[in-house]
Amino acid sequence: MKAILFDMDGVILDSEDLHHKCDNIVLARYGVIQNKTLRNQLIGKPLYYGINKFIPKLKHKSLEIFEEKWEELFKRKDEIQIIKPTYDFIKNNHNIISCVLVTSTPRKHTQHLLKIFNLENTFKAIVTLDDVENAKPAPDPYILALKKSSINHTEAITVEDSIAGIKSSMAAKIKTVGLIGTYKKEDINFADLTVNQITKETLKPLLGNIEELL
Repeated sequence: MKAILFDMDGVILDSEDLHHKCDNIVLARYGVIQNKTLRNQLIGKPLYYGINKFIPKLKHKSLEIFEEKWEELFKRKDEIQIIKPTYDFIKNNHNIISCVLVTSTPRKHTQHLLKIFNLENTFKAIVTLDDVENAKPAPDPYILALKKSSINHTEAITVEDSIAGIKSSMAAKIKTVGLIGTYKKEDINFADLTVNQITKETLKPLLGNIEELL
């Protein structure tokens, strides 16, 4: 095993509730109130993608609304916290096994968040929303991550928290860990492995003993 591919929101950063809050704020300006079904449809996907697919009446304004959402989020960036087990795992092991970031966040915002949380020099490769034509749940982000890392799908595992992200990784033929939290276990149990937190022990069924990679 040569690399672990990580999603960011809901895996490394505890930000999904803030994303939902900011989605609500901007969508309400356009007369849309999120119910549980719509929220689940939007999780793990760029807001403009969700608007285009699930709120067609706002399709002509989807990119504008997407930018408004990020303005709202960065006004509240102090509300974002790390997910400590994942964060600690990456910080403690990125020199043993390559860590790769695969996120549906735009590049400029990704870079800002990595700087805030002291993760700037941690990832071997980074794939953001701006790097692919088709976002998650399409396999494109993970296919590009493999290419950037010079590895094939059998040499990596992925950690994802959302249905869209898990589908994206699995469509790229990568063994995928579903992190319980954003969704309940029963919602993501189609992943190759589901865990409550990211540690050496919980990843062992797919990763093996990380010390043997030294």
